[in-house]
Amino acid sequence: MVLNLADYRCAQCHGSYDGRFKNIAWGVYNYQWSDLSLAQQTMLELGATYRPGKIERGVTRVINGVTLAPVYLFGGVVESYMEGVDAGQGPVLAAVGAPVLTVIKGAEHQVVSTYHIVTGQGTVEEFVDVSMVAVPFAPKIVRLGKGAFSVAVEEAGGNLGGISVTPPKTSPTEIYNRAKHYGKTPTQADRQAIGAGKGQVADHDPPLVKRYYEGDPAAAERPGYTMTDAERRASAADRSRMKVQSQADSNKQGGFLSQWSKQMKKLLGLE
Repeated sequence: MVLNLADYRCAQCHGSYDGRFKNIAWGVYNYQWSDLSLAQQTMLELGATYRPGKIERGVTRVINGVTLAPVYLFGGVVESYMEGVDAGQGPVLAAVGAPVLTVIKGAEHQVVSTYHIVTGQGTVEEFVDVSMVAVPFAPKIVRLGKGAFSVAVEEAGGNLGGISVTPPKTSPTEIYNRAKHYGKTPTQADRQAIGAGKGQVADHDPPLVKRYYEGDPAAAERPGYTMTDAERRASAADRSRMKVQSQADSNKQGGFLSQWSKQMKKLLGLE
């Protein structure tokens, strides 16, 4: 069987392209192919012919990056130390400079990998490496982006590109007031439209007090305290979110929602 030694993936750790092998773990050098055990030869042969797919390469890179990070870091420091010694530095100077050189190498790898990705030449491994470094900083990047947007809106006087931009309020500045915020609702016309008869009422679903503080996720509607007066009144007039309810059930619900509203006032410090 003719083997292409230059094609061995495992040669990075277990051998060299010129056919002379070394076992890094045990420090044994100058092994010839014939000196290797059958298991070692088989491993290298399989490494020369097996080509994992992109998904397998990516998953393997992530697992190795997470589980073997300390090993890689230690190996990088040792390698940097040996380079310093080979360059003529004393042991002390090489030891001091090794961590710094390791960090520089890591940063250089990230820069090169990012360049390859941006220019469409990135490998799966480079995508994983850059992503694993970028993910921890993602929240900070998002916060910076939001901050820059807010500054741009403020400097533009609340108007960007001719479109009015009003950042939503983060919390209500006043307590819920049904009459003030939503007007007289439901109306007699509403009750008639949904078929509410004697002893029945038209119930807002969800209740307006909950819409004011929490919004209506089912309708993709933001909290009422962030809306304009016209938007709130339109929400209250939406008959698709009204249902028939008995007067007795309405009274029970009213008592419960009154207590809920009081708790929200305490929670938000609006008392």
